[in-house]
Amino acid sequence: MVKPVPPTSTIDTVARSVYDGVVADLAATEAEVAGLESEIEDLEAELAAAQAEITELSQPFKVGMITGTGGLGDKSFNDIAFSGVTRAFTELGVEYDYVEPTSIAEYEGYQRDFAKSGEYGLIVCTYLHQLLHRDSC
Repeated sequence: MVKPVPPTSTIDTVARSVYDGVVADLAATEAEVAGLESEIEDLEAELAAAQAEITELSQPFKVGMITGTGGLGDKSFNDIAFSGVTRAFTELGVEYDYVEPTSIAEYEGYQRDFAKSGEYGLIVCTYLHQLLHRDSC
């Protein structure tokens, strides 16, 4: 039977202390990588939330306007308010919808419809009569 021959050169061998040090460094690096991967996952989740918020905030602002029973062309509150809404559209890109109730009894329904739709960042009611129905929203 032939006995194994020990290496004659030190090029093929590494001191145990050096080997143990490399193994420890590798374990530390793996732990650091795992921590960084976890941090990346957290940052990706934050990024996704921020992107969703940006998408939501980039939606155009929308105004709902409910005129008084005099309607547009009254040369008073209705026309002044409508002028402001159309100016906001022209200068700021604010979208709008408006309704012209023909009776005071219609205010509550229009106010409720605008409010419940969730589309409007602002609902403009131009007459005092509408103030009486504001709790219906």
